[in-house]
Amino acid sequence: MTLTQLMAAVESALGLRKLQPIGSGGQKIVATADFGGHPAIVKIVLIPPVPPTG
Repeated sequence: MTLTQLMAAVESALGLRKLQPIGSGGQKIVATADFGGHPAIVKIVLIPPVPPTG
């Protein structure tokens, strides 16, 4: 998933608009957004796939 696809998925899932990344590091991305006319900060933490246990 690209960053653009991730931002679109987060906007859709949380009902946000104008999601704009402002920083990233490690496994997280921080962004600003509009949430029903109110400014919001969003922190997205990417979780790596976990190998199946047997």
